[in-house]
Amino acid sequence: MMFLLVLLRIFVSNFFINAVYLTQLAFLGVISAIVWNFLKKRFQIGFMNIILLIGNMVVAFFAVGFLMFGPSEDGFADDLTIPKNIEISEPIQNSTDSWLLKASESRDAFQTAILDHCHCQFRLLKGMQPGMYRVEYLLNPREPGFVYLKAFEVTKGTPLSEKHLKADTMVRMSWSPNPTDRFYEKAGFMIYEGDWGKPYAARFEVWLKPDSGKTERKLAERIYKIEGWQR
Repeated sequence: MMFLLVLLRIFVSNFFINAVYLTQLAFLGVISAIVWNFLKKRFQIGFMNIILLIGNMVVAFFAVGFLMFGPSEDGFADDLTIPKNIEISEPIQNSTDSWLLKASESRDAFQTAILDHCHCQFRLLKGMQPGMYRVEYLLNPREPGFVYLKAFEVTKGTPLSEKHLKADTMVRMSWSPNPTDRFYEKAGFMIYEGDWGKPYAARFEVWLKPDSGKTERKLAERIYKIEGWQR
């Protein structure tokens, strides 16, 4: 049943995109017909085209409103519960703190103390809507390469946003042979599984893709309480 719901959601999303393009072409066609008929002094047909254009605009307005704001729950988190025996964090609201400082830049004693107090290698921040997030990395991969996120629902191990998450969160990290150095990068992403108001636990993992071509390896992981994006 869940598989069918996911397929339906993909179909609706593609249908919406195609419908927008077709609607734009239809409007251009009607506007062209209006201009042509008035140039040919076919005023009656031209006014009929104007009425047709207005009618199409009204229909398109309600159709787009339904597709964008109508029901779109996928039911992913309906039967999920957050385990009580796990350490779980919540995405924070803003990032106006020491995480914005690159460890490679010169820092005064106060900034150094703050950075050294934080042992997290990454964290999540809330976006404009539930399901929209930003990841901030603060780590040192100790070799050149890219880092990115993987995410899994905790209780069943279901991969989250598998088609988009890697590409959306992959960034090139600065590095240093000095293990005490740390470097800052950020990326935005969305989690599509789940609905607003139905939080669940997800394990986020930071992976390194080395330039050397060696096997990718996990650098860090952390469990967060999140919600899925609801169209």
